[in-house]
Amino acid sequence: MNASRSETFQNWFFRQLEQQFDKRGKMVNTVCSTLNLGRDAVYRRLRGDTSLTADELLTLARKFNIQLDDEQTSPAQQQKIEYPNGLNQVVSELEYYQRLEEQCMRMLKLPNLEIDYASPELPLYYEFFTPTLLAFKTYVYGLTSWNFEKWKGVNFRPELIDPKVFEITERLIPLLFKIPGRDLWSVGMLGINLRQIEHAVEVGQLNDPELIAKMFEEVEQIIEHMHRMIIHKKKFPPGREPREDDPEFRVYHNELTNTDNVLIVKSTAQSCVLATFVNPNYLVSTDELIQAQMETWFDNLVDSSNVLNYTASQYCLQYFVRLRRAAKATENRVAILIG
Repeated sequence: MNASRSETFQNWFFRQLEQQFDKRGKMVNTVCSTLNLGRDAVYRRLRGDTSLTADELLTLARKFNIQLDDEQTSPAQQQKIEYPNGLNQVVSELEYYQRLEEQCMRMLKLPNLEIDYASPELPLYYEFFTPTLLAFKTYVYGLTSWNFEKWKGVNFRPELIDPKVFEITERLIPLLFKIPGRDLWSVGMLGINLRQIEHAVEVGQLNDPELIAKMFEEVEQIIEHMHRMIIHKKKFPPGREPREDDPEFRVYHNELTNTDNVLIVKSTAQSCVLATFVNPNYLVSTDELIQAQMETWFDNLVDSSNVLNYTASQYCLQYFVRLRRAAKATENRVAILIG
């Protein structure tokens, strides 16, 4: 890797890409068609105003054969982007969660661990304490990203999910809610969950009124716990009161960005970036250039965001009112669908 540490990884990547074209305009047109983006969107990425998503990066790298690892450099200089083994061939929901637990346990061993989390949707581990929603999300992944034959044509019910999945998430809940860091939220963070429930009802995959009612009860449980953490300014697992040694909970609200799920893992021993790729699968990068760029990107978003805390009580109240309104509106539409 010949990029200097003062150069962003994205700039370096586009320099490698530009070498394959005799004119910059041709490169722009090709990137537009490859990523299905307009010219303005591509130029924002070229200038560095907008970051390439993990999907965009891998799509371009594969199409134009740009190596993201340089074997001619020393290990300390190598560009490292990895797709954890097995994620491209998930054969069971239990296997996925076992791999996720392994990844989490390795991460939790890091000293002085902090995580910055930016997501346009509800972070998956927030659903760990709502078993019906977790089972439904897993069912959706099985039908889409993992393409499980065993669930095709089968209506959703929680019993479809291997019980050991819930044992794993029970173990992870107290651990993940202890990690300090910063969260970046959008008011639409429940949107994907709510649309998936409504769609499943529309197509007949979800038709049990009691089960549907339970799912909306669990949506409210998540909102309530998020609100409690904001009030107490502490990150703590559901089912208990906050404690003095619980980490500070720093949350920011920003509607100006559209991003993949991104986790910036920071430690005095080893830092890395995780980004969704064919959600819920993910890429892992330990490269310093990517780490620095992502940290700068996150800090810039925080600077343009509103702090969500109970000191700004009216703003905070309005945020949670909007979450609850979105959930209630979906629940009302679903009630009409099921008659």
